[in-house]
Amino acid sequence: MKKTFQYSGTVLWNIIPVEIKKTFQYSGTVLWNSIPVEIKKTFQYSGTVLWNSIPVEIKKTFQYSATVLWNSIPVEIKRHYSVLFFGTVFLEIKKTFQFSGTVVWNSKNKKDRKDRNKGFQKTYIWGMTTATTMNGKEEITLAELIESKFMKCSKCNKIYQEPKILPCLHTFCKTCIDKISHEVQVTTNKENSVDRLQCPLCQSFIGIPEEGATAFPENPFLSNLLNIHEYKHPKERACDYCKFDGKKTTAEYLCLDCNDDMCSNCSDAHRRTKITRNHSVIPFKQIQNGLYDHDMRSHQARPCTKHGDQMDFFCEICEILICPQCKNEEHDSHRSIKFDDALPRYKRHINGLLEGIQGRIPSIADYVKYLKSYKNSLKESKQKLTENLETQAKTLHQFIDSYKSEMLEKISQKCEAEMTDLETKSNNLEIAGKSLQDNATYLQYLLHHGRSDEILALHRQITFRLTQLANMQIDGITQKLKMGFSTGTNMEQNIKLLFGKLLLENVAVSQKEAGSALENGQLTVTTMLPPLKNSPEVVKTFDAEGSNDFKDVWPTGVSITQSDEVVTVDRDNKKVKVFDKNGNLTLEFVGKPDDKLGSPFDATVLKTETLP
Repeated sequence: MKKTFQYSGTVLWNIIPVEIKKTFQYSGTVLWNSIPVEIKKTFQYSGTVLWNSIPVEIKKTFQYSATVLWNSIPVEIKRHYSVLFFGTVFLEIKKTFQFSGTVVWNSKNKKDRKDRNKGFQKTYIWGMTTATTMNGKEEITLAELIESKFMKCSKCNKIYQEPKILPCLHTFCKTCIDKISHEVQVTTNKENSVDRLQCPLCQSFIGIPEEGATAFPENPFLSNLLNIHEYKHPKERACDYCKFDGKKTTAEYLCLDCNDDMCSNCSDAHRRTKITRNHSVIPFKQIQNGLYDHDMRSHQARPCTKHGDQMDFFCEICEILICPQCKNEEHDSHRSIKFDDALPRYKRHINGLLEGIQGRIPSIADYVKYLKSYKNSLKESKQKLTENLETQAKTLHQFIDSYKSEMLEKISQKCEAEMTDLETKSNNLEIAGKSLQDNATYLQYLLHHGRSDEILALHRQITFRLTQLANMQIDGITQKLKMGFSTGTNMEQNIKLLFGKLLLENVAVSQKEAGSALENGQLTVTTMLPPLKNSPEVVKTFDAEGSNDFKDVWPTGVSITQSDEVVTVDRDNKKVKVFDKNGNLTLEFVGKPDDKLGSPFDATVLKTETLP
């Protein structure tokens, strides 16, 4: 009985035993039977109690044995409660409870605390609280995400229309990308002319496909979210079935299984046929109230553009989504796996790369702060030196006026050049930091709310981009301007010596001054973000599997020696493998018995052709 109790949309009041009904409280102490008739009438309780029809002031007082404050739980979370005992919330429900909203648990034993608190801040307050993620930010729900600025194009500041994703992982409307491509086009020399556009967010230069700028791939994650967004914002829709009879009837329902809009009459007929009677037919009004966000997500599927069938497989060789017919035809000899089997491995890989770029964000922010601080101190030093020069000039009067002007000009030129360079570097670093943060936020949303096919569809593009960002070098400064002034003796014939010597030179920046961003020589390369292509150019392919491998090859790092040998790191088999330029395995090692490789990730070949 209790298990069939619906926790959203509809409460089946008549099937609830009397002793449970009595636990429903109004104004804290008044039992259900004592509630005034005029209030009961608003409940529509004749056979059914509609939760959404209960007045807010009454809803707030409803308590399930003082355990769960139902009104404080978001609607989309309410819908996913499958089993709830009055007085006790099952532990397995606690574990899967979405971490937003507010809940009071009656059970506070150590086992419950451990499971509920897993992965969260140690300061988590057990009882009535809003859970936070590990970085201290509130976890965004699917409903909140769909209504957030995440759904707006940063170019036109409107809801995305045909979202296209660039290799840098930034997304724009199809028409906006076309405009961007005409605003900024960088062309190489005439012999190798290639048009490129510049991403407005990260300033990366991206090669334009031969078919044009609008040929960039669709963003499947955003496209599916936009589909839900459209249904949640009322607009008149025509019944798809009435169209066959030449009628124009307003649709009020959506079949999640058929993805058809239906009027009231057609929806009733749809529920009665043998084939469709078990389909999920839902009213638009409940969609707009956020009751079916997750159901709509679970029914979204990507059809094969070639065969029209639903794509259920991921080809690991081509790294694309394929349907069963594709699997049996052009991908017959390739290694392909089901989405659910592929997702954990590739999601783990993306998470690893994501952690890498997330670790870079604080360093960039700290270094930008350092550059700005240096710029301010440079201004102060400039001011102080200028005052010293002015004081000396007043003492020497007209004998040193001309020389004074000359030295001030040198100071001004040197300082302005230095500050201009600092400003440029600061702006570039801020852009890079913003780009990393945008990519991290997008991927967090994708990993948290994305479907398996959406994640896998973007895996190759994400891996390529995140690998670039992980290896991104900061364009910093290796020298800074040091200035000083020393006075001379009061002799007219030696005016330069009398006025003093100006010190303007660049000195090395110490790691102590610049902070963590200077670690590992990260300031030695002047490039900021690497130029992006739509896809890397394939030079050669070969099988990296060894004779003694016990798992599938998972290459996470590669380096090329001066003799064109390819050094690869196989993380899952915990090996470093060396291949000749033809792809033949010449050497593999796992480390000495006392120092075996744990989980190797990358390798670097020194100029001496040794591995550090």
